Amino acid sequence: MKAVAGTIGALLALYLLALIVTFPVERAYGWLRPQLRGIEIYGLSGTVWAGQAQQVMANGIELPPVRWQWRPAGLLDLALEYDVRLGSSPLTGTAVVGVNWQQQPVLHSLDMPAAMLAPYLGPLAPPLGGRLRADADRLNLQEPLAVDGQIHWTGAGLGWEPPVMLGDIDLVLKSEDGGVRGDLSNEGGDVGAEGVFALVGNGIWNLKGSLRPRDAADRRLSGLLNNLGRPDGQGGVIFQQQGRLSL
Repeated sequence: MKAVAGTIGALLALYLLALIVTFPVERAYGWLRPQLRGIEIYGLSGTVWAGQAQQVMANGIELPPVRWQWRPAGLLDLALEYDVRLGSSPLTGTAVVGVNWQQQPVLHSLDMPAAMLAPYLGPLAPPLGGRLRADADRLNLQEPLAVDGQIHWTGAGLGWEPPVMLGDIDLVLKSEDGGVRGDLSNEGGDVGAEGVFALVGNGIWNLKGSLRPRDAADRRLSGLLNNLGRPDGQGGVIFQQQGRLSL
């Protein structure tokens, strides 16, 4: 009798696994859509196990095409995780994302060319060089806000002629007073950078900082930097960007 019960249990487990593996992603999106505020997905195909989306809109911004594959290793962390591929050749990025047992987003890694940001920066923005890498120990974009992680821009550069090298830029994010604060700094390159990022509970974000040539006598570089902000009278510029996320 125990053998029969064990066999039935194994068959049920295999049946449930088969349902999960073959469950159409379009149907799953239909169920989850009301909870995905600010996100619209089009051109879905495949299953929740492995599939793709031709277009993703997040807060009105069009993101690159996305492919995903379930990542079994996530079970070790009690999380549903996926290996994700962003964009299409020649500009592609990768990420490991998912949801943990507390129903909070997971971002273990993001790696992409900085040039993939070009479509979102406007026609006057210079080409971007280097790679962006990010990870988060904690990521919650609902109330209460909580983001603890890092964004690294390695080999950062602006593709003017001649190019302006910014070295390696770091933005360290920490949860603070119901919002998120980030400290920006860099090492190396032709320009020193520092700044502060803030995101508050209503979704408003603000980034303010300064850029200054490491060689104060470099007037050519000072002139180029004037395109990025307000001159500070010392050869550098003060810049500020702000916006709002739909949280």
